[in-house]
Amino acid sequence: MFTETNNETSPATGPQARRHDRMAIEMMVRLRKGVQRSTVFLKDMTTHGARVEGLGRMQIDESVSLSLPGLKPKTAFVAWCDAHSAGLEFEKPLCSEVFRELVILHARREGTPASPPIRHAA
Repeated sequence: MFTETNNETSPATGPQARRHDRMAIEMMVRLRKGVQRSTVFLKDMTTHGARVEGLGRMQIDESVSLSLPGLKPKTAFVAWCDAHSAGLEFEKPLCSEVFRELVILHARREGTPASPPIRHAA
């Protein structure tokens, strides 16, 4: 597992500043936006939020519900978005023990592919 940091895009001050180091994660999660439900990829996470991919355009400050394994759905708000991904800020941060457990189970390891290879039937 590794911590994703980038001093060029995440300076200590300014609009790109990060409060916490992000952990690279590979996990599919359920996201609810109003009555719409989707399965999205959680790509990185801190105790205070997450980056998800695989959804349509969202609105800044829009409220969503994110279902993380073993937890009740977490309310989060869209902090930023582009055409295919969004940064979410949790309404209430994850406790450090829960965060650590999710990282142990789902963190991407350096040198591993982003997803397993697809096997075709013979």
